[in-house]
Amino acid sequence: MFGTLSPDLRALGCPQRRAWRRLYCGTCKGLHTYGTPARALTSYDAVLLAALIEGLAAEAGPQGSCRCPLNPLIFRPILDPSAVATQISAAVQILLADAWLSDRSEDGLAAIGWLRAALPSRDAAQTLRDLGIDPAPLVHITAAQLAAEAQPSEQITAAAEPTAEVLAHLLRSLPDLPGADPGLRTASARRSLAAMGSDLGLCIYLIDALEDLGEDALTGAFNPCLDPTSGRPAQARVDAAQRALDHATERLAEAVAAFPWRRNALLLSHVIGEQLPRAAAAASSAAAAASSAAAAAPQHAPPTPTATAPQRAPPARARPRWPSLALAWRRLQHLWRRSQSIVLRAIRPTPRDPGDPSRRHLPPTGGEQPGGGEQPGGGEQKKRRDRSCSGADCSGCCDCVPCRGPTDSSSLGDGCFDCGPAGSSCVDCSPCGCDGCDGCDGCDCG
Repeated sequence: MFGTLSPDLRALGCPQRRAWRRLYCGTCKGLHTYGTPARALTSYDAVLLAALIEGLAAEAGPQGSCRCPLNPLIFRPILDPSAVATQISAAVQILLADAWLSDRSEDGLAAIGWLRAALPSRDAAQTLRDLGIDPAPLVHITAAQLAAEAQPSEQITAAAEPTAEVLAHLLRSLPDLPGADPGLRTASARRSLAAMGSDLGLCIYLIDALEDLGEDALTGAFNPCLDPTSGRPAQARVDAAQRALDHATERLAEAVAAFPWRRNALLLSHVIGEQLPRAAAAASSAAAAASSAAAAAPQHAPPTPTATAPQRAPPARARPRWPSLALAWRRLQHLWRRSQSIVLRAIRPTPRDPGDPSRRHLPPTGGEQPGGGEQPGGGEQKKRRDRSCSGADCSGCCDCVPCRGPTDSSSLGDGCFDCGPAGSSCVDCSPCGCDGCDGCDGCDCG
């Protein structure tokens, strides 16, 4: 369960989007109770499990908020880690990670064994026991899966039974949880929940098998859609897997539409009724492409075994990449980029308004010399004033607007004769009474 059932947040309404993010951040915070590194195990499938449990509870779980580890400056609304849905989804994710590490350690990876020893799987199992759920199917899922894959079967769904049984067991136990709806404790409701969990597990397994068909054919890993003898994609088995997947998605859509959800109904209908069929169609297309490529490739007849020739051992199972490591790395990169932008915004100086009257001591402009004196090319030095405009603006002889005080009603003629004493003009800039407006170079008759 590492992200098969993911929503399209762009297609959700605002309430459903907020509900999904609250469940997602709540699951992440719930995993934090098992240690900070455990938060990297957050997946869409675990969030969907929390949405299922929360949707069937008699009362909504407690709400809260916490700092986001990717952006510690922001508080996110969450479903509190003390909620039953958060506790179960976090514990199930820890046990599934332990099963994955157990499978890898059996392949001879010693470092994986150290990681498994550091994983608090016992605490997660005890959490499920305290809530009334038997953790045995989750603990032994690896052994059950290996046993199912070791027995060849004509039924395409035989290898998916361990995954289907685990989810059926989890959903069958929901009526016994603290705060569960009493109406779910009937035999028919339990059967409906178990069937929904079984179909979910079947869909997750078959989607993964169809998506990885081409890669498994190259690496020799087990895949129910491969021919047991030649190890090549078998079209009949691929068609059977697609039919089983289509029937399971149809049953799930009908079950979600008919179930009496107390909350998250639209969210679950979107993920299970819309996104799951899209994922199934994409997986079927990938499997069809892999089958076509295998059919076009030249076939090599396997060597005939003799009495003395040793039998070829079955190929070892390929080790799938752990997507949580890549997810954690992307989250760290996102946190670094966000931190850089926040720090740059904090230390960037605020630009000053050019019209702010508090700006004084304007810098020299044009050919004016900072130390005084005339310009190198000759001409009269312009006066500099450190005052701001206090009621007189000069446009006729300065670079501002007409020289007139706030109470001056005299008319202005051509030039700037009102900027200085009576009878003065702009021929000589020295008598001009410009106040030295911001942006004005002094008296500039031009």
